[in-house]
Amino acid sequence: MRRIVVALISAAALAVAAGCGSSNSPNSPGSAGGSATTAATISVGVVPVVDVAPLYLGIKQGFFAAQKLTVIPKPVQQGSVIITQVVSGAMDIGFSNNVSLIAAASRGIPLRIVAAGNQAGPGMYSAIFVRAGSPIRTPQDLAGKRIAVNALANVGPLVVNAALQARGVGIHGISYVAIH
Repeated sequence: MRRIVVALISAAALAVAAGCGSSNSPNSPGSAGGSATTAATISVGVVPVVDVAPLYLGIKQGFFAAQKLTVIPKPVQQGSVIITQVVSGAMDIGFSNNVSLIAAASRGIPLRIVAAGNQAGPGMYSAIFVRAGSPIRTPQDLAGKRIAVNALANVGPLVVNAALQARGVGIHGISYVAIH
């Protein structure tokens, strides 16, 4: 596939943990606390984006198991749902995005960001992909098009709109389609 790289605003997805209600007991269910010899199980909220591929690779390659950690991915469609699930205790930790995190924080939801989720270094890290042979070759070619994202009214459309506007592309004719 040919891809058009669009420099997106900093919207690194972040691993989040609820800021309250977690147990400090090393042997409590769902707790990753304790010594290196204590086995633990954690549930991790994930969205259907490539950014979480390292989690699945770590499971497949046995990296977590070698540390006596059982990781159970819990797929959901968007980061805001993960935040709700983490805060309610239905998930131990989650992979979300800045937009959902800022919205939650502005409502006083107790969260703690524990790690950057998907940016290994400075520079661009996201892209818009098109089919091979597509007539779309530049960001300007996206004017008036439909763009697939994992969730509407969330980080995908926000960062694409910001990147296109920064390049002088009008966004009013662009429509977004959630792919489930």
